[in-house]
Amino acid sequence: MSKPLSFADRVAVVTGAGGGLGRQYALDLAKRGCKVVVNDLGGTFDGSGQSSRAADKVVGEITAAGGEAIANYNSVTDGDAIIKAAVDKWGRVDILINNAGILRDRSLAKMTDEDWKLVVDVHLNGVFKCSKAAWTFMLEQGYGRIVNVSSASGLYGNYGQVNYSMAKSGIVGMTKSMALEGKKRGILCNVIVPVAASRMTETVMPPDLLSQLSPEFVSPLVVAMCHETYQGTGDVFEAGAGWFAKVLTQRLESFNSLLRCPAQESWGVTVKWPYQPEDLLNEGIQKTMADFSRDAVYPNSSGEALMSLMQTRGDAVTPPSAVQPQTSGSTMKAARIFDIIKAYFDHPSKPGSPLVKKLGTTYTFEIYEGKKVGVGKSRKWTLNLKDGAGKCYEAEEVDGACTISLIDANFMALVKDELQPQAAFMQGKLKIRGDLGAAMKFTPDVLPKFDPSLADDASLSPAEVVEVFLKSSPVSKM
Repeated sequence: MSKPLSFADRVAVVTGAGGGLGRQYALDLAKRGCKVVVNDLGGTFDGSGQSSRAADKVVGEITAAGGEAIANYNSVTDGDAIIKAAVDKWGRVDILINNAGILRDRSLAKMTDEDWKLVVDVHLNGVFKCSKAAWTFMLEQGYGRIVNVSSASGLYGNYGQVNYSMAKSGIVGMTKSMALEGKKRGILCNVIVPVAASRMTETVMPPDLLSQLSPEFVSPLVVAMCHETYQGTGDVFEAGAGWFAKVLTQRLESFNSLLRCPAQESWGVTVKWPYQPEDLLNEGIQKTMADFSRDAVYPNSSGEALMSLMQTRGDAVTPPSAVQPQTSGSTMKAARIFDIIKAYFDHPSKPGSPLVKKLGTTYTFEIYEGKKVGVGKSRKWTLNLKDGAGKCYEAEEVDGACTISLIDANFMALVKDELQPQAAFMQGKLKIRGDLGAAMKFTPDVLPKFDPSLADDASLSPAEVVEVFLKSSPVSKM
């Protein structure tokens, strides 16, 4: 490991530090010797309410570990008071992480003026107020590090978040201008676009995905960008689950160069956990995170950006699952399951019709016999949830809109609800390629939830398994 980073004699202000990402930034800076102002209004994720409890708790964690910290409960719209707390206590401010945020999600047609104003005040005006207050002291010092927190919604947009998306997009533009103004004065300003569990994301992400997106997987890059040895400015990085990549604005060379290059692999870098800020300042890692000579990806939504992260992260973060691959035999267990699924869709009662109406897409399952996806023999089955009442058949080639690849043992775990798709993505056990829109629709409910013991009963034909299943549940369980 590289030499530990020291923040001795440095003073940081972290807004929204009472939980989630902000808390992790504060803890990680403090344990490296930084003095920290833990700012948090203590309200709910929609900006209502106020309490000192959240900030006080984090300060308690820091001081209990031997660090120095004070709490501040001001709104970020009162940036002068927040920065004053740091200067009054320690005489300076070296680092500012503008992390505080709220959500007021509504469609444009239903959004009120208050929904708009509150989100803009906290995210955009809050960053301006805190940054401007800190700027004066950083200019006098000839030194400063500012990290502003944006969002995938700010880069790609998101349904029901025109207020939040606008504010987070504005932060990117603001930061780039701040970077130009501050560079010659020793003030470096950068943007982090985190994908992590927090009070806000827990309202829009499933629990099994949130468990794979701990703030501690994002924090090392933020801490690295706050250190004096980091010399980048105006940079925008996406980060989550051990995956880090620089974001650039890209345009076509000329009007007749309209075809995008196919993206085989996402640019960026996936780092094995545990990693530290020191590791992310490694020259090789830095170059890889910003290497655009490789094939780039072109996400058009925050969902596609998250999918890119999950597809590339491999086993960087998550320890081995309790679901272990079984020794492959001459016959795949998945073959029996797909025979039953075929019989299900072929049944005269057309039980798959509701799912066809709901999804309107196709999946090819690529099942491998061995212990690793992409290695050894495989068989393919296509699930057509687009035409008629749906159908399932073994395919010679991939012909679905979305291809889902996994080993036989993990497919069986998926069928038995022992493995969830989101967790499988994050653990590198389930690979997806093709239509990301179709991929986002994939859940375990795509497959019939019949009693696994029925499939194990060799005396029953696939059609008989379906009959027993439908009699026990006349309404489709798909």
